[in-house]
Amino acid sequence: MTTGQMAAETLIELFRVGQPATAANLARYRARLDASFVMKDLKKYRRLPATLDRRRQFVNDYPGLLNQAAHTLLHVDGVDKRQKEKEIFAAFRERRSLLGLLGDAYHLWRATR
Repeated sequence: MTTGQMAAETLIELFRVGQPATAANLARYRARLDASFVMKDLKKYRRLPATLDRRRQFVNDYPGLLNQAAHTLLHVDGVDKRQKEKEIFAAFRERRSLLGLLGDAYHLWRATR
């Protein structure tokens, strides 16, 4: 949404001063992008899609595990939070080994550095 807004603002400015939308004048749009958070975010997260594609557990396993974890933790049933946390961790360990969980955390960290 931000990039569309920047494009529109650039065009409005050009039309306001009577300049055509040429490649040279539209370079202002690229300058806006470079000065904004958009390009910084794109650079920071550029490796994330490949990481998610190579490690399918991020798409196949973790969404369901996180959904179940939220349900377990937020469900009011008289069970204390510490016991619920143990349940959640056991569910994660059942699907992914401790080494697998640590490896997944490392790969996510590396993909967002």
